[in-house]
Amino acid sequence: MSELDNLLLKLSSDRTGDLKNINKIRVTKDLKIKKIAFDVFKVYKDAYDGLWHMEEDSDGSKFLVRASNPVYDYNTSGSWSVSNDYDHSSVTVNYKNVPLCSFACNEFGVDSNNIDVFKKTLLEKVSSDNLFVKNILKEQSQAKLEALHLTFPELQK
Repeated sequence: MSELDNLLLKLSSDRTGDLKNINKIRVTKDLKIKKIAFDVFKVYKDAYDGLWHMEEDSDGSKFLVRASNPVYDYNTSGSWSVSNDYDHSSVTVNYKNVPLCSFACNEFGVDSNNIDVFKKTLLEKVSSDNLFVKNILKEQSQAKLEALHLTFPELQK
């Protein structure tokens, strides 16, 4: 995991206490999961789009453990990449493998049949349009923006 990912996880964990381990998730009523086979699941909005196994703690509480190395379905151009989630309902724009923002496909009239065109269009946009990139960066929280600028000074241009 990159240094920035570790920093962002630490900042988020300090603020929320929810992200102590990205490879283990306690099963709660609000966790959206999809059963794939037997005890294998997909977690909705898992940035790494991995497979998870259901396990039980000694106290009877259930949790999911990551069963695969995190893998994105990427379209790449230089330092930029665009990935989609398992359900093809959103795409994420990444800079040097660090997620910056997500776009819900239904907000742009994109269905699963043409998600690759949407990803290619976003990739071309971030690769060539500095104003678009600045607008993406404006949407970041102050803490994330500072971490991004420390790690990637070239994004300040």
